[in-house]
Amino acid sequence: MALTSAELRRAHRVLDTVALPRLLAAIKGEPLSPRDRPELIADLHHLLQADPAYIDLGRAFLEGEPSGPSSSRFAAVWVEVVERLPTRGHHHLALLHLRWGWEALNHEPDPRTRRQSAIRRWATALRHAGRVAADAGFFDALAAASAAAGQGEALRRRVPELLLGPHGRALIEGLAVDATLEPSRLEPHWKLLVEAPDLVRELLPDADSSHDFEACSARWRARVIEEVVADCERLAAEVDPVEATVDDLRRPIYHARRFTNLAGMQEPLTLWVIETTVRWAWPLYKGEGHGRLEALVAATRPFGTHLESLLLRGVGAFGRQAMCADYLLFVADFASGEEEDRLQQRALKVCPNHRNARLMLSYRRLHDAHLQLIRLETSEPLERYVPGLSRGLEEAVERAAAAIALAEELFPANERLPDYVARLARARARLGLD
Repeated sequence: MALTSAELRRAHRVLDTVALPRLLAAIKGEPLSPRDRPELIADLHHLLQADPAYIDLGRAFLEGEPSGPSSSRFAAVWVEVVERLPTRGHHHLALLHLRWGWEALNHEPDPRTRRQSAIRRWATALRHAGRVAADAGFFDALAAASAAAGQGEALRRRVPELLLGPHGRALIEGLAVDATLEPSRLEPHWKLLVEAPDLVRELLPDADSSHDFEACSARWRARVIEEVVADCERLAAEVDPVEATVDDLRRPIYHARRFTNLAGMQEPLTLWVIETTVRWAWPLYKGEGHGRLEALVAATRPFGTHLESLLLRGVGAFGRQAMCADYLLFVADFASGEEEDRLQQRALKVCPNHRNARLMLSYRRLHDAHLQLIRLETSEPLERYVPGLSRGLEEAVERAAAAIALAEELFPANERLPDYVARLARARARLGLD
């Protein structure tokens, strides 16, 4: 016997107030918030009713609270049911998890839980969206129902932008110079942009569909980095390095580091930072700004290390070898001893023909020769006949000669070379070590 209108309304009220909220909580895996709207899953519930495991699913979520002992039973049945869901069901689930991800980001008070929950929800949404994007027929039907017959493929190609665009825009807004958002609220957005292609690749049936997600992800990441670089440039445009304070010099660098703390080192930003640092370093080095230059170099060291790594591995920053060597020599100015020597050698390794690196290393080798020459010049000729001392004098001659030869190899035009060659010849002659 057919139900009357009143009976149908009562049935829907029971469904809306009992079944749908409990089903939504079971799918969510946690208690519902006041922002959850159980009526949104009415069509999803209708699709689930057609599944052969619907009875088992109902028993699982009706026998206890979603967070209680029955939740694991529900989860086990749910995995099987989801695999059989039609595309429309995955569309519903993608929207639900998108909503829950944003809710976690905006309302979860604990930063760690906020970050983990948002990323987990959005990753789940992307997997469901990948299944939707794999079904061209779904979009053809959707376009036809929207009086846009023939536009199904165009609609399907917009899916990556609809999913990833909000995260890109949130990053641009949250990374603006005057923004005050906590990094924990921004990290999930970047992580999703990075991981989106891998999350959906195995679900998409053809390379073109997968490429759409990869291209959209790359496009938004590049745009975010471009905006950060543009902000850094605007901050730097206000700086005169000769007159600037330490805080003035570091302000655009710290803005760059705010992004790298979130997303790691990025080549375009690294290039901007090191180009700017080297440009500012010259007037500071030639003037009386050594203290400010030291502070600037200290703030930019991570970017210098990244640039050096890109060049040595041959994976980026092409043509910037001389700039990197310049930067390493500025760093070396505030080091001493072996560390200074290592930095100068690193500069030469990055850019083998770098004039200043060769000149500085040539001077260091002459300094090594000087230490040996002092030993020879302060020794007496009779020492060559004393056991033990004679061998030490011979070794000092060998080390001095090798250091002078290396200095000449590094920079043949070093104007101090003739003096050292003459000193060594005099010391050898005086001690009879020819």
